[in-house]
Amino acid sequence: MNQKGIIIYFTAYGTTKKYAEWISDEIDAEIRSYREVTDSELQASDFLIIGSFVMAHRLIISKWLAKKEPLLKNKKLFVYSVSGAKPGARELDNIFKVSLPESLLNNAQTYQFGGKMRYEDLSGFHKLMMKIGILIEKNPEAKAEMKNDIKIAKDNINREYIKPLIEDFNSYIRN
Repeated sequence: MNQKGIIIYFTAYGTTKKYAEWISDEIDAEIRSYREVTDSELQASDFLIIGSFVMAHRLIISKWLAKKEPLLKNKKLFVYSVSGAKPGARELDNIFKVSLPESLLNNAQTYQFGGKMRYEDLSGFHKLMMKIGILIEKNPEAKAEMKNDIKIAKDNINREYIKPLIEDFNSYIRN
């Protein structure tokens, strides 16, 4: 089976792109920023691997996914999130459900990858978003953790996180 596809990413600080590069090393697929991908490339693809960082409990690429839904809904999708939270963390439970239109979610396999976050490296906008998130968070434990995120840098980047995606992709290609 000769499947054609692209690895698409949306990154702010480079971590989501780094994961795209690691995935490309394993499956030998082209990597593109979501801004560079044309509709004709999407139409010509059998599969897409899409990565995005998480902000405010959503994939930041969610608006693009909704806009491109007609072109993506019949494609095999492998979608990964990158966040400061460790994969499997409770706060990531609904990320894909709220970020992907249902027609895309039905054709997608989803993965959570660890990211990094150093408050002092964030843009002014992202710092403001974190502070607003702290103000509106109702859960005291979550609020305390968010406040802690400002004080302590996180680095949960790990190439091992891509293994399940690679295994699922290889299974898809074999079938």
